Amino acid sequence: MALEGDAAVSWLPGDVPMPARPTGTVSPCNPQPVLPSPPRGVPSTDPPPLPLPRPALATSMHPELHARPRAIPPGGTAASNPIQSRSINQRLQPLTDAPAARFATSNHCTTRSLLKSQHHAAIPTNTTIAIPVATTSQAVTMANLPPNVHVSTHPCLQAKLGQLRSRSADSKAVQALVHEIALIVACEALAKNLTAAPGPSDQTPLGFTYTTTTTNPETMCIVPILRSGLAMVDAVQTMLPTSVPVHHLGMYREQTTLDPVEYYNNLPSRTSATPTAAQSSEPPASLAVIVDPIIATGGTCAAAIQTLREWGARRVLVLSVLGAEDGVRKAAGEWPDGTELWLAGLDGKLTDQGMLEPGLGDIGDRLYLTMGK
Repeated sequence: MALEGDAAVSWLPGDVPMPARPTGTVSPCNPQPVLPSPPRGVPSTDPPPLPLPRPALATSMHPELHARPRAIPPGGTAASNPIQSRSINQRLQPLTDAPAARFATSNHCTTRSLLKSQHHAAIPTNTTIAIPVATTSQAVTMANLPPNVHVSTHPCLQAKLGQLRSRSADSKAVQALVHEIALIVACEALAKNLTAAPGPSDQTPLGFTYTTTTTNPETMCIVPILRSGLAMVDAVQTMLPTSVPVHHLGMYREQTTLDPVEYYNNLPSRTSATPTAAQSSEPPASLAVIVDPIIATGGTCAAAIQTLREWGARRVLVLSVLGAEDGVRKAAGEWPDGTELWLAGLDGKLTDQGMLEPGLGDIGDRLYLTMGK
């Protein structure tokens, strides 16, 4: 049995009674001495206990950050106050220790998580976060290209392009790599040149009605440059929601002048034998997609763009695996307002025979096993 004031408290079975605290002693939790209470009705003659000192607010390991700035004396300057004269970066400099710098340089760490760390570390102003981009030389070259030229920086695409350059890749591997690279390039190019539009209603297998999605422009066509451009057609058709017409242009470079020579044109005429008013006023394709794995001197690509422009295409999209910088500039300048070029990679040199260096070799011969023919 223990007494708490005038009330009696019974111990429960299993409880261990605490020893009574002697009067007039100091408790670890209360620095004031515990004095016996006076009898009821008798005023106490003891002086009131002194107020406890207010505990200091918890500060960090750097008290100077919590110090109150001193007033600048009359006639003095800010330099006389060490707290006011130091910038916030200087006051936070001791906080950036090795662990904090290691957390700050990680691009997965946010400012909020940094502030919750043990030392409340701040992000240094000179911290640089590395982002995987193209190499320095390629980035400088891309910055100098015309605005209608886009060179992909997709890391998987760059790896596949390196595999395609190898002389050990056989014909089957070359066909697969060209298809895969064309698929990525087409994905990036069509994402910027097509828009989604609501289509007709349909039903799911459970009977729910929903609205389908189509793409604009609706009138499109793919124009491969024979013969190596045929290897990229299936990739573009795979990306499109519906199949589009394929028209062929056959061109080759004259060996001495390297000028393009057209030997085949499969573009349909703008009017049929019995044209109607609607057929004669509407262009054959709002968007024509040229596919050609290599842009070397740019003459063939420029000639194809000019042919499609005269045919009536409103816009031309050129998809290529690899191009030479000068040739890409020439093709991009043929119709700057209506043409965009999308490539997987860029080489800076051409040989005297008009081949890219390091390049891919004769991609047509590698695709169709006609080396040395």
